[in-house]
Amino acid sequence: GDYAQSLALHQKSLDIHLKVGNQRHIATDYHNIGSLFHYSKDYEEAKKYLHKGMDIRAQIKDSSQLIISYMQLGIACRKYSELDSAAYYYDRGLQLAEQMNNQRMIVKINGNWAALEHYRKNYQRAIDLNLSDIPYLQKEGESKSLAIRYNNVARAYEKLKNYPQAIDYISKSIDIGRQERY
Repeated sequence: GDYAQSLALHQKSLDIHLKVGNQRHIATDYHNIGSLFHYSKDYEEAKKYLHKGMDIRAQIKDSSQLIISYMQLGIACRKYSELDSAAYYYDRGLQLAEQMNNQRMIVKINGNWAALEHYRKNYQRAIDLNLSDIPYLQKEGESKSLAIRYNNVARAYEKLKNYPQAIDYISKSIDIGRQERY
């Protein structure tokens, strides 16, 4: 919650890692600073720092962290209403996650991409992306993520005026919430 204090601490960490020359940590510091700007809704600054981290991660071939950079940049672009750029970064992250067979990151990117499609009013595409991840979330016991996805599917069906489906999926979300007591 104290963004100024967090930013100061991350900047100190960045200064130390710049002196030491540890590229992986420098990239993480840039990513963390970018994330702070994202959460404080300064998307232009967020993108600047996320790009710095992403560039280093690409240079050192840190693929697993590069996926995260692509996803975060996509989220920042979506929040900044740069929808084509968001899709570009989601696509890049998804390609890399698929190459690495990282199902967890594929699911995370799909969830964010579904939000983008909902924002673009491509409700059926948003539904398809959310539903494609349901088996994985069920298998992994990710009840909170599953409830969120059901809720998102319900919202998209509501936009399509398919109220029976919307009710079905919101009911599934409510059932999970009751079971998990949240």
